[in-house]
Amino acid sequence: MGRLAGPLGTLGASYDAVVVGTGYGGGVGACRLARAGLDVAVLERGRELRPGDFPRTALASGLQMQLHRWGRRSLGRAGALFDFRASEDVITLVGCGVGGTSLINANVSLEPEPHVFEDELWPTELRRHGGDEALGQGFERARAMLRPATYPEDRLAAALPKLEALRVAAQAAGTTAELLPINVTFDEIEHSTGLCQKPCTGCGDCVSGCNVGAKNTIDQTYIADAVAHGATLVAEATVTHLERADGRWRVHVVSTGTTGPPLVVESDIVVLGAGSLGSTEILLRSRDHGLWLSDTIGTSVSGNGDFLGYAYDAEMRIHGVGLAERVDLDDPVGPCITGGFTMDADTGDEVLPVLFEEGSLPRPMARLAPLGLWWLSRRNPNPRERDRERARRRLRSLLQNAYRGPVSRTMVFLGMGFDGDRGSIVAPDDPRRRAVIQWPGAGRSREQLATAEAAASMGDRMDATYLASPVAGKFVTVHPLGGCAMADDGAHGVVDHAGRVFAGTGTETYDGLLVV
Repeated sequence: MGRLAGPLGTLGASYDAVVVGTGYGGGVGACRLARAGLDVAVLERGRELRPGDFPRTALASGLQMQLHRWGRRSLGRAGALFDFRASEDVITLVGCGVGGTSLINANVSLEPEPHVFEDELWPTELRRHGGDEALGQGFERARAMLRPATYPEDRLAAALPKLEALRVAAQAAGTTAELLPINVTFDEIEHSTGLCQKPCTGCGDCVSGCNVGAKNTIDQTYIADAVAHGATLVAEATVTHLERADGRWRVHVVSTGTTGPPLVVESDIVVLGAGSLGSTEILLRSRDHGLWLSDTIGTSVSGNGDFLGYAYDAEMRIHGVGLAERVDLDDPVGPCITGGFTMDADTGDEVLPVLFEEGSLPRPMARLAPLGLWWLSRRNPNPRERDRERARRRLRSLLQNAYRGPVSRTMVFLGMGFDGDRGSIVAPDDPRRRAVIQWPGAGRSREQLATAEAAASMGDRMDATYLASPVAGKFVTVHPLGGCAMADDGAHGVVDHAGRVFAGTGTETYDGLLVV
């Protein structure tokens, strides 16, 4: 399939609807509005990357990184794929490109459990109808487009060592690991939009971007469908803020990375689908330009209880480092995540369930992994370090590549759970800088410490050295949630149950302004 996006110069002056962002929220919004026959413009601040464009080396990956630090100069090229946001407390990674974070995620597609909708913080409408037929129909539509499937173990001859290691870890924790549905294609498919998808090769490079084209990312699904139904897609277009004038919305847009005068696009409908950070940032800047919003804007932020840890130098082969084009079909790494299991983490005050999954390090990290993990092992002293033979073996690993020695026996643990949603999103005054999450003590919260203790216990049972995240003391998340919380009125949240933005603290909402 050819390129979907055009440059900023292709953007018109007026549309029926403008959709901001091309991730899961913006992608669905663009698809539905275009299918409804509206004249739709879809704006994305990042570039369009097709299979073959994603980085394969550490250098290429470094050139695709941008870092925004609170109160300090930003680094990297605006619009780069890996968008890191750092405050004193939290490091957040989001994707920047046509397709949003779906370009660099690990593809897992799980429904929320029914009890999620019982929480009293949800709007009354969602608590009343949270488990009804309409929600089930929504899940069916999502499945039809994203086509989640479990790894076909019964059809692919090669077993995945990292999946077997996950099963060992689950057994040690007293439970069983299950295959998880992932948005990955395992058979060649030709789509009506003109896209021909190749099957997954098992290279393990999902989170650095799929150069095979087997990931069912938003650009290849919802956005391609929206363009096929007449939507205009514009890449490298950053929305700074919105204004309401003469009964229509005025969307202010600049070329990503520039500070020149903005283009102004008018629209009857604006759908903000720029992610928790992006949509909140746009509304915060819009408030600075006079838009009346709820005082709760930017609050109730969660990192989904995200957790990253390593079981280093286990007594079994893991084979969890991506192979890129060097993939061996008889010995694949497999998709980044293929399975998971739930276990309890005890905070001392309560017991919280945590979903643990196995991960893979992408090929661009292969050269750095031996030194990086060895350095982490020296920073995280463990009784096993007194084993002189093991210490010598690890030191020798610095002369080996990531596919031999301790790195080849290292399990990446990814965890998701609860964290109390006590963070807040703040946007700097300088419009060239991006919003970050502030959350004092987030990295040392009782939830994070309990999750780390659970992961460490599994590492011990695998006869491995548990290694904590390399940024100890900070909370690292790839699933930022919140900032535009739902509620029954503007005194308690930013949007109603349908995503319509409250005009202040009451129940009145703006015509045609939604957050998804």
